[in-house]
Amino acid sequence: MKAAYNAFEERRLAELKVENPSLRLTQLKQMVFKEWQKSPENPLNRQ
Repeated sequence: MKAAYNAFEERRLAELKVENPSLRLTQLKQMVFKEWQKSPENPLNRQ
């Protein structure tokens, strides 16, 4: 599960940095985590 999150975070961080260049890294990571909780890529959401 950690590897899946790391891959998701790496991909989304790059996209969010382009969309929101003024945000800090911690703010971007919070956004990524919120998306991860709802994402179909999250193994916990595959029920």
